[in-house]
Amino acid sequence: MQNNPYPPDLDQYFGNQPQMQPPYRQPVQPPIVERPFFGTDRKAIVFAPILFCLSVLCVNSFLFAHRPGLGASIFTVGIFFALAVFLYKKKKQVTFYGVYACVAYLAFAVSFSVTGSRSVILLVLPAMFALSAVIYTEFMRQRRYTGFRSIADLCRTNFVLTFGRIHYGVYALFHKEAPDGTMQKRKSGGVLLGIAIAVPFLLVIVPLLIESDAAFENLLVRLTFTTATELLISVALGGLFFLLLFGRALCIPREEQKMTTQEHNGEIEPVIVITFLSMIAAVYVVYLLSQLAYFFNGFAGILPGGYSVAEYARRGFFEMSVVCAINLLIVFIANLIVKKKEGKKPRTVTILSLFLCVFSLFLAATVLSKIGLYIHSFGMTRLRILTSLFTILLAVVFIAVSIHLFKKNVPYMKIALVTATLLILFAAFADTDRLVAAYNIRAYQSGKLSAIDMGTIRDLDSHGVVPYVIDLIYDDDPAVVEDAKVILSRHARELFDITSTEYGAKPVRVTDWRSWNLAEQEAVDLLEKEFNKYYTSYRYR
Repeated sequence: MQNNPYPPDLDQYFGNQPQMQPPYRQPVQPPIVERPFFGTDRKAIVFAPILFCLSVLCVNSFLFAHRPGLGASIFTVGIFFALAVFLYKKKKQVTFYGVYACVAYLAFAVSFSVTGSRSVILLVLPAMFALSAVIYTEFMRQRRYTGFRSIADLCRTNFVLTFGRIHYGVYALFHKEAPDGTMQKRKSGGVLLGIAIAVPFLLVIVPLLIESDAAFENLLVRLTFTTATELLISVALGGLFFLLLFGRALCIPREEQKMTTQEHNGEIEPVIVITFLSMIAAVYVVYLLSQLAYFFNGFAGILPGGYSVAEYARRGFFEMSVVCAINLLIVFIANLIVKKKEGKKPRTVTILSLFLCVFSLFLAATVLSKIGLYIHSFGMTRLRILTSLFTILLAVVFIAVSIHLFKKNVPYMKIALVTATLLILFAAFADTDRLVAAYNIRAYQSGKLSAIDMGTIRDLDSHGVVPYVIDLIYDDDPAVVEDAKVILSRHARELFDITSTEYGAKPVRVTDWRSWNLAEQEAVDLLEKEFNKYYTSYRYR
């Protein structure tokens, strides 16, 4: 019997054939794993310190100037062009919408140098945030959607690809890509890491050293033109802002998002959507029938019986604005989720959606009519201006959506964004606070308003109100004169260092180029010229 050199289990596997060799096996190729991170090239390394400096200076101009002004304009424009140069590639498709977004973004940046109204800035910053996403989606990659769902794409660009990609920027600063595709650590990475670790400690140590030694404090002030605490905070927050911008600039060009040409087909049966819209429309029909005389009298300037001007203007004002917004949401969702037959929505859904749009336009017109009556009777306020602009925006969107229901190529979302930016640009360059002061004071002086609400004027923070308030120090009403002096004194204390001399108080200009704007310059000249006629040491009431 021949000896078998293989163990019994292998004998069974090889068929008890000792002369056979084990079967040949192909070498297994390791799976190709897509690298989640990437390094930076030479262009990015040159770009990074420029963007970092601009980010630090931009944060400093917004946080430590007494209000954003020329400095905010310069550095936001600088960041825009730095990113444009870094991301520029030839043969990129240029669209009118993308060019408009760039022009509007730059106009918003310039608006900081026109007015320093903080309420307007709260509108400008979100608008710039939204426009930055539009610019990226128009120039750097193809958009997925062109309708209502494009909002989700813009939100993804601004939040996921910004806050969700900050770690990509951090990784890229410390690594470079070798010719063979592997990642290698940069020699400068250790330096950057040491600086990052030292910043939190310096935020505590440097202020303590400043408090302990006047010479050290003077040295830092001369070197940085600011306090050391301000410098360190600007570097810390500016560095975070830099990482957000840098990470997005690196990631967005690598996003492979192609435009979806296939129209979304909803999953909800048309009978459900039609029944829902019919119920809403029926309620609105009953409402219209019960309110026709009420509305027509209001439009004709005739108050309904039992109403004063204030009661009529206030009644249903907020509720109608909310109903308009809800109707817009209903129309969007209904047309998005309804099941289409051969790519077409049921005609009944289109007709009911059109009715909701027309009804909402009627409500928008009523809101604007009530605001006009309120302003004519009681004067203008910042809230009334902003509400009017919002209502105009809703009206334009409803008109665009109404046309889109029958002509699918109408870009209603682009129309909405263009309208919104134009209205905010109007609020920024016209300065809503300045408009309020100009209208109310002129209407009071001409007799159109029997009295002026000085409380409204006191709540306005823009220096653009100074040229109009300064006229009130010559008014015949002592209470109005006293309120005007207090308001002007509050603006003077913000714009001047008030020093006491043997001849009385004297204004000394506070020079901070970062906060300079046209409205402030005009106010400074008038307040300095008329200082002795209005200044009072009373605190702002």
